[in-house]
Amino acid sequence: MTSKSEFYIRSIVSIILLLSFIISAFTGIVLIFKPKGPARIAGTFEKGMVSDLHTYSSIVMLSASIIHIYLNWNPLKLYFRKLLQL
Repeated sequence: MTSKSEFYIRSIVSIILLLSFIISAFTGIVLIFKPKGPARIAGTFEKGMVSDLHTYSSIVMLSASIIHIYLNWNPLKLYFRKLLQL
């Protein structure tokens, strides 16, 4: 059984993973449809800012994914063992 602090850490990592995914997905879509040239996006954000936000949120998402896999390694092993036995 996991302790309360382990559950808290897993919850925080999962929330960070979700938020960074949302930001990365949104900025990725914005960058796909960005105008050509040195224009502003939505009148406020420069393309470079959106690109930087996309890059940094993707790095955070990758880091959180690695931590998430590490924290859930035993359940993942059990899942794949059961899956391979079918």
